Amino acid sequence: MKELEDIPQATMYRHLNKLLKARILHVVEENKIRGTVEKVYYLANGGEDISPADVTEQSSDEHMNLLLKIITSLMI
Repeated sequence: MKELEDIPQATMYRHLNKLLKARILHVVEENKIRGTVEKVYYLANGGEDISPADVTEQSSDEHMNLLLKIITSLMI
């Protein structure tokens, strides 16, 4: 992706793993290509739904997960 070409690959994978652990993204397909596995990610159901309470009543960790939801929804 041209929009993300300035982000180091290790950083991208680290963020993908955080999004997977937070259940914001999930893997919908895996394709074996020459000894490696290509994964196709999809925004989880409800990943785009953010309420006012999400912004005002959550801990800092929950705010980080919320920010990741927002960023992910903008990338898709």
